[in-house]
Amino acid sequence: MGIFTNSIFPAAGEAGNGGGIIQMKFNRKNDTYSQSLSQGNESNVVLSLDMACKTSTSKVIIIYTVNMSCNNDNRNATQLTVDGTAPDNARGNAYGGGQFRASTAAFNQSVSYMSHHSLVFVHEPNDTSSHSYGVKLKHGRNNTASVYLNRAEDMGSGSDRDSAASFILALEVSS
Repeated sequence: MGIFTNSIFPAAGEAGNGGGIIQMKFNRKNDTYSQSLSQGNESNVVLSLDMACKTSTSKVIIIYTVNMSCNNDNRNATQLTVDGTAPDNARGNAYGGGQFRASTAAFNQSVSYMSHHSLVFVHEPNDTSSHSYGVKLKHGRNNTASVYLNRAEDMGSGSDRDSAASFILALEVSS
């Protein structure tokens, strides 16, 4: 037994009021990516999608899950970008100093493993223009290191090494 529908309507009807889902955009990356980064730098955008809201009062819920690793360092991080810039309210600021303010951060026990990063973020664009949502990678090494998407740095040759996929989802919701 189940409920079946071909549409979801906001609580206040089709007018767009009441928290319903208006549209959805989704992107996945199944292949791998790597980039060498010097200390303090972020990668190019490794996963992205664009969305233009139907109404200027809508909010956009961004959900991403990213799998990454880094060579010669176990500290790694991801950064959400909106139109190429990291929103302040999507980054940590626990110390308020010179640390890199990431959207997510992790520590691996070995370069043979990947870190799994997930984020849920609400963007309030207040317009109907198209916005680009992206994810960048970063490492915590004090010198140059490479970051890897969807694979461990040390892939080895055995069946004990996995590859993964990464995803980004945007939901326009009425407010």
